[in-house]
Amino acid sequence: MSRSGCFELDRVNDNLAVGYAEQWSVEGVELKNNLFEHVIRGGPAGGCYATVGDLHRFARALNDGTLVSQDMAHTLTTPKPELDSPNYGYGFGIHPNRALYGHSGGFVGISANLDITVDPDGWVVVVLANDENMRAPVMMARHLIGVEEPE
Repeated sequence: MSRSGCFELDRVNDNLAVGYAEQWSVEGVELKNNLFEHVIRGGPAGGCYATVGDLHRFARALNDGTLVSQDMAHTLTTPKPELDSPNYGYGFGIHPNRALYGHSGGFVGISANLDITVDPDGWVVVVLANDENMRAPVMMARHLIGVEEPE
């Protein structure tokens, strides 16, 4: 993952997108960048950046035994009902129909989603947005590959 990391935002960072959030007032809606919302350089709840290519490589390395063994990948990416976690593994959300697993996150002006499909097998879908809501494109991507949301 050569293009991802926790960057110092008071420096020029190649290939780093700026997030935007809507700020409502009596005059209407204005877009504001999120630069003054961030911590200066990452933190325990996030604050790091990744590219689509790096997240795709991460997903492939997770599943092909490069990052961890395939047994460990299975342990990380399967539900833990015995821990009262029927839709979450160790760091990975699990689709209720078990069709995919992944992780998402967001902050003021940014959002991201990584889906790794089980059925159909082998798809990796990354959605990155420099606004706070990537839900519509994530749902559309899931629909296009045949993963439906449960009722």
